[in-house]
Amino acid sequence: MAARAASALLAVLACGACAPFARGRYRTLPGGRFSSELTVDGGQAEFVPSFEMRRHLVTVSEYRRFVLAHPLWRRDRIPPLYASSGYLASWLSPTDPGPALDASSPVTEVSWFAARAYCAWERAGLPSWRQWEYAAASDRFRRDARGDPSRNARLLRLVSGRDGWRPGPVARGEADVYGLYDMNGLVWEWTDDYAALFVNADARDPARTNLLRLCGGAALAFKDRSRFPLIMRVGALSGMRPKDSSVGVGFRCARPARAVEATDGGASLYQIKLELRDQRGRAFSLGAFRGSPLIVSMMYASCRAACPMTVETIKAIRREAKKLSGAAPRVLLVSFDPSRDTSARLKEMADAHGVSSPDWTFARVERGDLRAFAALLGISYRTRPGGEMSHNVRIVLLGPNGSILDESDELGRPSSEFVAAVARAAAAPER
Repeated sequence: MAARAASALLAVLACGACAPFARGRYRTLPGGRFSSELTVDGGQAEFVPSFEMRRHLVTVSEYRRFVLAHPLWRRDRIPPLYASSGYLASWLSPTDPGPALDASSPVTEVSWFAARAYCAWERAGLPSWRQWEYAAASDRFRRDARGDPSRNARLLRLVSGRDGWRPGPVARGEADVYGLYDMNGLVWEWTDDYAALFVNADARDPARTNLLRLCGGAALAFKDRSRFPLIMRVGALSGMRPKDSSVGVGFRCARPARAVEATDGGASLYQIKLELRDQRGRAFSLGAFRGSPLIVSMMYASCRAACPMTVETIKAIRREAKKLSGAAPRVLLVSFDPSRDTSARLKEMADAHGVSSPDWTFARVERGDLRAFAALLGISYRTRPGGEMSHNVRIVLLGPNGSILDESDELGRPSSEFVAAVARAAAAPER
C-alpha cells in the first residue's frame, strides 16, 4: 500500500495532472553575471541564464487547492518518507487550514518533497540556490543591491526575532525591480539544491545540532561574514531533512525562460516600451533592434571619464570580435541625461570617437521608463549637484530576441570571455 502511495506521489512530481499554466504569476529575470556569497561556489562570478520566478510565495489558499486536487498530499495520507509529523500541523483538518491561518499568507510547514510536487503541478520546479540568491540580491531599483548597508540593516531587522512568529499576507509591500515580492522578508524558502549548501553530517540530523551552531558554521562558507540574514537562511535550511517542515519555511517556484521565449519573447528587454531619438534626429522604438545581436550600454554626453572609456572599450570589443568571426553586432548607447542630451550633442559625442557609421546609435529616451531599463541592464545612476551623474558601468550583449547573453563591467582592455561571446553572437544567423 505504501509503495503504491509513493508511486502516486511521484506521478504528481512528473506532472501527471498539472494546474493551468500560471503565466501571470511569474516574472522573467534577465540573465546576468553574478557572484554568489557562498565560498563553496568558488566565489567567482558566473553567468546565470534567464529564468522565470513566481511573483509571490505560494499561499495557504493555493496550496489547499493543490491538496484537494491531489489528496495523497494531505497530512493524513502522505507517507512518512515524504513528510514528518510537522507537515501542515497547524491546519484545522487535512483539507482545511481553518480561520486561524490567513489564506493569503505563505504556506509553511511543507516539506521539500511537497514543495517540489506543488511546483511540478504548476509545470515548474523549485529554484536553485543560485537562482534564488540572484533574485534576492535586488531591491526596488537595482538588480544587485547587496552592497547597500541600509538595505542589509533593514533585512537584519526583518529576520530578527522570528521564533514562533507567523508570516503575514504576501505581496503587501513594494515589488523589487523584477516585480517579485517578499524575497527576503516573510519566510525562509526551500531551494531545489538546498542540501548542498552546507556539507556537514550533523546538518542531516536535527537531533544532534542547533540553529546557532549551524549559523556559526555557515558563516565560514560566506565571503562576507557580516551578511547575517543570508547566513541565518543557509543555517536554517541546512538543519532540515527533505521530509522536515517548519513554520518559518515556505517556497516559490521557478522555471526556465525558454518555455515562453519562442512565443512571446520571454526574457526580452524589448518588452520594455521605450521611444527614443538618435544622434541623427531619427525617432525609433527599442524593438527596432530585434532580429540581430546588439551591444548595449549607457552614457551621457558631458561625462568626462567613464563614458568616453565605455565607448572606446566597445570599439575595442568590436575590433576583437571581427578578428574572430568577421563580424560585430551593432551598438546602442542610451543617455542617462535625456533632458540635456539633444541629438546634436549626441552626434558631437559620436563624431569625437569616430563612430559615425550606421552601426552605432547614440540615443535619448523621449517616452518610457528609463530607470527600469537601466535597472534591467544592471546599471544604477543618480544626478549629483551641478548636473554630474553618478553611475556604474556595464556593457551588455543582447541576443536577437532581446535576451541578455552576457555582460562585462571591464573598461579599457576588453574581457576575452565577453569578446568571444560577442563574436559567437555576431556569427550566428540573423532571425
